[in-house]
Amino acid sequence: MRVSKRIKKSFERQGINPTPQLYLLCLRCCRSQIEGIEMFKTNTLTAAVAAAVLAATGAFAGAPAVTGQFDNVTYLMNAEKMTLYTFDKDEKDKSNCYGDCATKWPPLTADDSVELSKGYSLIERTDGTKQVAYKGQPLYLWFKDQKPGDMTGDGVKDVWHVAKP
Repeated sequence: MRVSKRIKKSFERQGINPTPQLYLLCLRCCRSQIEGIEMFKTNTLTAAVAAAVLAATGAFAGAPAVTGQFDNVTYLMNAEKMTLYTFDKDEKDKSNCYGDCATKWPPLTADDSVELSKGYSLIERTDGTKQVAYKGQPLYLWFKDQKPGDMTGDGVKDVWHVAKP
């Protein structure tokens, strides 16, 4: 009990408000409360510096589309985890969604410098922008999806479908 109180006071002096799990971690993994605090501060600082460096160099840029899973169904989503869709009226490597269609179904776009995973490609739209496609199928978002995991566009007019790998 004495060590626990000393750890708590050490955290308080450093201005750190730890969770109970962090207390236990310090008790179990560290030789003393001071080592625990110093290790926590050092690792937190190291992680923050590394994140800043990676963000500045574009290492977090990532792919414009990734796979996700919901109710044991794997589907495609953008980097913000919003559901992606395909349009039955598109052709291989060609979008047929423009004007009002593209307003409601914004194309997933990227620039030429993006690194794409296997199966993904960039197709050129009539306005010159590059749209991400998966296995030749152009990918879109749906304007009514409000949060990650929403799939309200699936089945719209029987021509829009959640994109799946």
